[in-house]
Amino acid sequence: MTSRVDVLVVAAMAEEAAAVSALCTNLNSVAHPFAGAGKGEGAGSSSAVAASVGTLGCAGSGVQGSDVSSAPIALVTTGVGTAAASAVLSWAVGEFSPRLIVNVGSCGGLAEDITVGTVAIGSSYAYSIAEATAFGYEKGQVPGAPSRFGDADGKQRAARALEAVEAAGLSARSGLMLSGDAFVTADTAEGVRAKFPGAITADMESCAFAHVAHLFQVPFLALRAVSDLCSPRANEEFHIGLEVAAEASARALNRALPALR
Repeated sequence: MTSRVDVLVVAAMAEEAAAVSALCTNLNSVAHPFAGAGKGEGAGSSSAVAASVGTLGCAGSGVQGSDVSSAPIALVTTGVGTAAASAVLSWAVGEFSPRLIVNVGSCGGLAEDITVGTVAIGSSYAYSIAEATAFGYEKGQVPGAPSRFGDADGKQRAARALEAVEAAGLSARSGLMLSGDAFVTADTAEGVRAKFPGAITADMESCAFAHVAHLFQVPFLALRAVSDLCSPRANEEFHIGLEVAAEASARALNRALPALR
């Protein structure tokens, strides 16, 4: 184990982690066993695994007061998809022994009334493409795992984060977040909404992160910003840049963390 940290902040892509890095001081790289990750034909640099430790500045949230504080964190980039998310986060939990795991980054807006730029705060998580209902399991449930990740403590944590983020003047929404190794497009969004009423967003990692946190019994929260809409509506912006969404997510982390520690 390299060092014990208060909070493990995890992102899928380098651009998402970079927005958090901008709020940190004394970041030092940490060696990891994933040297081959993010390589290969068509992989792209965004999927490279990285890990560092440092101090994250936390602004007063309005819930805990206006004082500025800081938190020792580990910042880990996993790469895209449920397999990469699960493997790298499992290593990171063993390496840093965090008290809390927070997932930052971008996501697709799935709820009919959600808007681009909204900060999505997970109160529960499910796999969008898991299907074992023929054997008595619920939609989105992997056999042997809970039907939804997110217990009563997790819902209270999400509520505190929502209050803190909204107090900072950011648009935010809390609810069920879906993940799977398939993009939810305009062609498939209606079917996903029908299958998961009330789901607010879709991405490719948050439920896998929640699953790993559940197995290690570490509290978890996803704070992602909506970068695009799964089915665009007329007269509304379809997407914003990944960096813009990442910055909104990092600002939400900066504001919410004092209410979560």
